[in-house]
Amino acid sequence: MNPVQPVPSLFNLMIFRMSRTASHILADDSLRDHGYWRDQGWFDSDYYYPTRLGVTKKMAGSLFDWMAVGRLKAR
Repeated sequence: MNPVQPVPSLFNLMIFRMSRTASHILADDSLRDHGYWRDQGWFDSDYYYPTRLGVTKKMAGSLFDWMAVGRLKAR
């Protein structure tokens, strides 16, 4: 068995990063989602599990974060 976790697809990375950014921006410790993300350490990670993202996916992740911020500010 390979101990290295698979690299997430671009779509899965987008879902994770946009959800993470939304939860972080709407930070309210009374919300269970925010507390769960914080307790899992996902606000400081690239993905749900340890994995190595290449330069392209790291850049895409930053773009997804930026897009999430823009969507939330447009509300």
